Amino acid sequence: MTPEHDRFEVGGHFGLLQCTGHVAKPMNARELAFYELMGENLRQFVPDYCGRVRVCATVDDDGDLRLVAEPAVECHPKLKRSGSVRFHLDESGKVQVVTDRLPNNYWAAECQSKVVHKLLEGSYSWFILLNNIVATFSRPCVLDLKIGTRQHGDDASESKRHRQLRKCRESTSATLGVRMVGMQLYESRTKSYNFVDKQEGRRIDAAQFRSHLQKFVRTCGIGRAARLRHSVLEQMFITPK
Repeated sequence: MTPEHDRFEVGGHFGLLQCTGHVAKPMNARELAFYELMGENLRQFVPDYCGRVRVCATVDDDGDLRLVAEPAVECHPKLKRSGSVRFHLDESGKVQVVTDRLPNNYWAAECQSKVVHKLLEGSYSWFILLNNIVATFSRPCVLDLKIGTRQHGDDASESKRHRQLRKCRESTSATLGVRMVGMQLYESRTKSYNFVDKQEGRRIDAAQFRSHLQKFVRTCGIGRAARLRHSVLEQMFITPK
């Protein structure tokens, strides 16, 4: 399998790669245990976990990188899309994403370039595979939310605990219990994407958060918005009006 740039990543700091019909995410023991031990009552809320792969990166004489993932996993087929994408190692030794596809997502490119650079360094090579839930959409709109008023683990260092507490205190995590990590919306009028990155997501207040959320739901269309509203209310045991 050939991993490639995932142009629909909008948040986080670990770069994601597309791999056939999957998203490949750098593996850590805690997240792996979560997916392997998850109860059936939670599975309906998360993408399918499809196992682990080892990714290797090599560079040719022109600086173009080739990524290979093994073993092959074909449970979710890849959809063909127009345009090309590749990773390239420039003369300064920095990994670049070269693509003519939309969206031109700088945050995704930056995170994924770091991942590929770490592959070249040998820092890690194992990735978990998740079903790519946006693979069937030609122009997906993506929203990444961080839910909860606490975002540090029990084993976090004192400095990390203080950093995470400050992020919560200075964002809508404190007032709403949720903050925006990233968002991309396709604008049919301009045939382009608008982005909200994680830095802006930390700065917006409660009113701006609601405005962004309303715009995201409206962008998906009246019919889909109505189905989404009905599904959410149904799961909350509220009869939609």
